Amino acid sequence: MGMLIDGKWSEEDRIWSEGGYKRATSPFQGANDEPVVDRLRRTPERFLLIASDSCPWSHRARLVLAVKRMDALPVHLAHGARVEGYALAGGDHWKIPGTEREIRHLHELYAHGHPRHTGRSTVPVLWDVEAGMIVSNESADILLAFDRAFGDTTLAPPGLEAAMAETDAHIYDTLNNGVYKAGFARSQANFDAAAEGVFETLLWLERRLARTRFLHGDLLTLSDLRLFPTLVRFDPVYHFLFGCSRLRVRDLPHVWGYVRDLISDPGIRSTVDFPRMVEPAYLNDGRSASPILPSLPEIDWDAPHDRDAYGPARMAARDGGSAVFGS
Repeated sequence: MGMLIDGKWSEEDRIWSEGGYKRATSPFQGANDEPVVDRLRRTPERFLLIASDSCPWSHRARLVLAVKRMDALPVHLAHGARVEGYALAGGDHWKIPGTEREIRHLHELYAHGHPRHTGRSTVPVLWDVEAGMIVSNESADILLAFDRAFGDTTLAPPGLEAAMAETDAHIYDTLNNGVYKAGFARSQANFDAAAEGVFETLLWLERRLARTRFLHGDLLTLSDLRLFPTLVRFDPVYHFLFGCSRLRVRDLPHVWGYVRDLISDPGIRSTVDFPRMVEPAYLNDGRSASPILPSLPEIDWDAPHDRDAYGPARMAARDGGSAVFGS
């Protein structure tokens, strides 16, 4: 996978400990500083969101923009073979916005803004074009900033903060990151522990979503947008590639209906490109010298979801009321 060490690219990596996968804490988390939120609100074109179809963490940030119908903030999708981490433009040169410098790899952008940076070069990246620096590379930080800055609705309704934090922490540890702990495990014990957490959480979600339309009642929240990227990738990627094969999302009627409910929204659907989401996961899988794309099943994402029976899909309005989700 590789990383930067004092601003220089190295093939070294530091993501394993005692046979288990350890995700590093994102070092840039300044998106929710009040001046940044204010600048996002007033001049979104000053910023650039760098994401990748293959990355569930960056998918989250794009989902907030899509649900808010926010297109004034530029988005660039990094793509291409990962020779030195993420390629920015399929291996071609890419000009850093606001400069004349051309680069090929995301790690070069990290080093441009932060010359002594040590760590992995990951997406999402919220880049301040005017300042020439990374504002944040933490998806949770970017999600909240986008929600605060844009639109008349909020995906973090007052009164749900504690419930959302508890739900998000549980799903992150056992499912969002759990599939990666399983897939990158270097010992059977680490794999077994991670996989058990994955399936326990999927069954927990099945019970929870048997009662409510979304994770927190009939209000769409950031919790749902943090979960969706993992669920939409589960059957075509994690089930096969990471050995999480005991259950599929399609085996869980309420979870499966929930995913189809979300993807039926045109904004959310616009963020899902299955070939560009699935193929890089296999072709850039560093665990194999000769990665091969499997023959994947056909999945009917447009089948009726029947979630309307749980009540109307709503979003909380900033003025204390609510709005119909998707309106």
